[in-house]
Amino acid sequence: MILVLALSVASTQDPEAEVAALYGEPDVYAFSYLQYAEQGMNNFEQKMLVCVYLDSLESALDSLYLELRDMYALAPEFLEYLDASHEAFLEYSDSWARLCEERIWWDAAEGVREDGSFRGYVFAGTLSLYWWQKIVAYTRILRFESNWDEAPDLGRLGITDVGGYYP
Repeated sequence: MILVLALSVASTQDPEAEVAALYGEPDVYAFSYLQYAEQGMNNFEQKMLVCVYLDSLESALDSLYLELRDMYALAPEFLEYLDASHEAFLEYSDSWARLCEERIWWDAAEGVREDGSFRGYVFAGTLSLYWWQKIVAYTRILRFESNWDEAPDLGRLGITDVGGYYP
């Protein structure tokens, strides 16, 4: 009985992991943010799936960023600009996503802030879109760098080549 109680307490420690175990980890190159989140049976599960999806997007973004750093290890000026650009991007995308989220909840005419069960979805959706666009941009740099004979895809950020959708 104590073991069952300990396991049930342990399983509720990380609801994101629990929901991810139920629905599987997302393949951000195959499923959009909305496709993955809509699997949830209720608002709680959907919010946990959103968190899992954002974690997976962040992991993909970090992986590509590190791959770029490795590729240009012998180019200190490039690394300086890459690092500065990446940090500025992360800060900007986070602050813009927060601004978009807050805009949903403020009644500007009345000066009143509301709240509801929809909280967090606009933030996550905005952040996932920005992160996805950066994943596409980094992927394009890596592909173009490895094949100088081809011009980079300048249309639609190469979205069809990388994942084929907007998250």
